[in-house]
Amino acid sequence: MYKVEALIGIERLGRLEDDLKAQGIGQFAVFGVRDQTARSEQPLCDRGVRSTANFVQRLKIELQVPAHLLDVALDCMVAAASTDRGNDDRLAVTEIVDSLEINRNDAAARAVATGGTVL
Repeated sequence: MYKVEALIGIERLGRLEDDLKAQGIGQFAVFGVRDQTARSEQPLCDRGVRSTANFVQRLKIELQVPAHLLDVALDCMVAAASTDRGNDDRLAVTEIVDSLEINRNDAAARAVATGGTVL
């Protein structure tokens, strides 16, 4: 199992979702982030020094895929992340050695069976 992360423009989310679903990958996480790029100058003040920063709203996409779908997922993510700006088409790929699925219904059933409680 692998975790793949990428930053994409908000306008590319729909296409990425369609591409991933077409390949059998239906679930992923989306986070709003502010990425420093060459757009939208915003004033900053750090320790009394005034400057401007270039931030743009982007989305961080995270998905977990089995090894046999990794290449397909990477192709979809690269297509969504690629722009004409430098360093925009970087992905982070991490191998997941072990994970724990948390299901509150299972925890509740075990608690009832043993006379305990669920927090």
